Amino acid sequence: MADVRVQIYLALDQGLADAPDYARNTARRLGLTSDPVLLVSSKSDDTYAALRTGLFVGAACVLALIGASLLVSQLAQLEQLRQRRKLLHQLTALAPDGAPAKPAPNNATRPLATDALHDRSGATDGDHGVTGGCGNSQTTPND
Repeated sequence: MADVRVQIYLALDQGLADAPDYARNTARRLGLTSDPVLLVSSKSDDTYAALRTGLFVGAACVLALIGASLLVSQLAQLEQLRQRRKLLHQLTALAPDGAPAKPAPNNATRPLATDALHDRSGATDGDHGVTGGCGNSQTTPND
């Protein structure tokens, strides 16, 4: 047997305070098992409607600012990743045999002289009597 649904809409007298109770009692006598729902129209003040609209627009603006802030921070992070990738490629290009580059030791800030910069006596061009390739501070007599 098919399930039959019945919807009945009633217009009640607003002047009679017990009208909703009379409708419920009549529905019970007819054997309707569900409780009736009372639909009431309401009026809103224009001031409250304008306030509600203003709050909605303000909330939408705040959410838009939050979204823009998140977008800008994500773009900044992507730019940082691009820069780090460039630096990583440069470091791996300098590493011997494709091995990852080792971090520089703590004394890497000292200037290192190579053999190509030294003349036969061991002194570099323009240095002040300092010889050696690893920051040795031996002095040589100036002739």
